[in-house]
Amino acid sequence: MKNLAMEQPLGINRQDEIGELAVNLNEMTDNLSRTLQQLQEEMEKERKQEKQRQELFTAISHELKTPLTIIKGQLQGMIDQVGTYKDRDAYLVGTLATTAKMEEMIQQLLFVSQLEKAEMTFTTTPVKMDAWLAEIVKNHEELASSKDIFITYYVADDVVFDIDRNLFTHALNNILTNAIFYSPNGEMIDIQIDENSIRVENTGVHLEEEELEKIFLPFYRLDKSRNRHTGGSGLGLYIVASIMRLHGFDCLMRNSEDGVVFEASYIATTAIK
Repeated sequence: MKNLAMEQPLGINRQDEIGELAVNLNEMTDNLSRTLQQLQEEMEKERKQEKQRQELFTAISHELKTPLTIIKGQLQGMIDQVGTYKDRDAYLVGTLATTAKMEEMIQQLLFVSQLEKAEMTFTTTPVKMDAWLAEIVKNHEELASSKDIFITYYVADDVVFDIDRNLFTHALNNILTNAIFYSPNGEMIDIQIDENSIRVENTGVHLEEEELEKIFLPFYRLDKSRNRHTGGSGLGLYIVASIMRLHGFDCLMRNSEDGVVFEASYIATTAIK
């Protein structure tokens, strides 16, 4: 025990006080071993979280630097009336648009921060998944129709999730919007919900393994050019994974024979209190 060598229990088999002491020491050794294992797991989890925080901070700095540089250059050009920047009215519109995108990104970052620190007010209620999903699909019919995409869905009988309705709706809205956006015209989206999982498949597209591994990372964009006009802020799926994790779901993205599948599988008791 002094050397933390917990593998070998005491092999004393007696019925007197020494035997009772041996049994108690073995039990204490087992408890101590489990506690040390839990402590190691918590320390490893904390190291990973700290690394993720550092990576997120670095990514935030990089993402905000670009629009700030653009705004600074445009304003300086207008002040100095250099070349085309003499037309201030035209460039002020562009500068305002860049500022609006920065504001949207900052709002998303604040939302992520609240999720990570569990500072938001959560309200969980039992929600029937069939009616809930039907409403979400209806709200996306117009967008899907614009690309001739047909949405099918199925919910197993009497499936009820105890969820924060607003947060869960936000997550599935994001998944479904992404599925429509990245699916070629004329494809299909199929949604399946049972008591333990949510599955969304969009056909006609496949992703590289590297993309599948990174897709839930903050600021990762499928668009190779990382263009915000087509690839978004890169925070959408990161927020989805965070919301699902709060509800006890683990997320993954994988290729299927016909397309790409998002799966959220229930693995633990909800983290929302």
